[in-house]
Amino acid sequence: MKRYRCGLWAILAITACCGAIALGAAPFTEPDAILQINSDSLTTYLPSSASGLQNIFPLVGQRGTGIDGELRSGTPLGMAIGGNPFRGGCGDKQAGSRMQGGVCLSTGAYVIEDVDLVLPCAGVPLVVGRSYGAVQYNGSSHHTSAGFMGNNWFQTCQPELVFYDGDQDLEATDVIYLVYGADRFAEYKRVAADSEFFRGVNGAAGVIEHTADGGADPGTYCLTDQRGTQWYFLDDDGDAGEAAGQFWKAVDTADNTLFVGDADSTGDALTYGFVSGKGCFEHVYDDQDRHYEFTYTDDLLTEVKAETKTGGTWGG
Repeated sequence: MKRYRCGLWAILAITACCGAIALGAAPFTEPDAILQINSDSLTTYLPSSASGLQNIFPLVGQRGTGIDGELRSGTPLGMAIGGNPFRGGCGDKQAGSRMQGGVCLSTGAYVIEDVDLVLPCAGVPLVVGRSYGAVQYNGSSHHTSAGFMGNNWFQTCQPELVFYDGDQDLEATDVIYLVYGADRFAEYKRVAADSEFFRGVNGAAGVIEHTADGGADPGTYCLTDQRGTQWYFLDDDGDAGEAAGQFWKAVDTADNTLFVGDADSTGDALTYGFVSGKGCFEHVYDDQDRHYEFTYTDDLLTEVKAETKTGGTWGG
């Protein structure tokens, strides 16, 4: 039989070493749980006005995430915003309990969504599609949205942010709503008074950071999702005009970039990527160097054309 005489001394040495480390180091803190409830917005859609561009006013029951983190309504651009990756959402078997024949039983709405154009990319692709919202409500009566896709339609490649201002500036009750369809949204609550960070609540995951510009160009809100992809939106400081809250670019962890107008400057993106005075997309570029041109007739989107080139630059 073997005898391990050094065992006790080894245990004592390890204990002493750990004790020395503990004495000289800051105490460990447990990270916040991904899933957090914001009771203020749990049963109430807080914004008092529709989304700025596509004029969407969803029901609180159309929240895209369940409080267990399930992604109940998919994100056409692939945003990983569900707090629980093991709950799949619309295509998952759990969805059968609330969906029957295409009708959402909790809202009575027939779910209509489709993809019209998507091309392969290494990173985030541009997904040109649409969803329909027939049961929008403005707090007192039925709301019919009137955006560039037509009444009650939403262009899924142009998600937008809606900012709910609490009692004061930079108040901890402020909430940013990510509206990513005519019938779906997610919520991000300011983490503390005077903070520029917002965290996902009521089933949503990810963090939004606000970066002010301080000059004549728009600042940004950047959502970092569960995969580490960063989704940039123009902020609402006034410099963005009608494009306030609109999607600007997406950058994945390999630096593949999908962007509107210009990938580096919000000012140039506003000038070269958005329809002047309207806020809707005009020129978008993906990581395969494709150019997408959006054409409108009487303020309604009528064509999206994808182009490639054999040389030179898109600028000429």
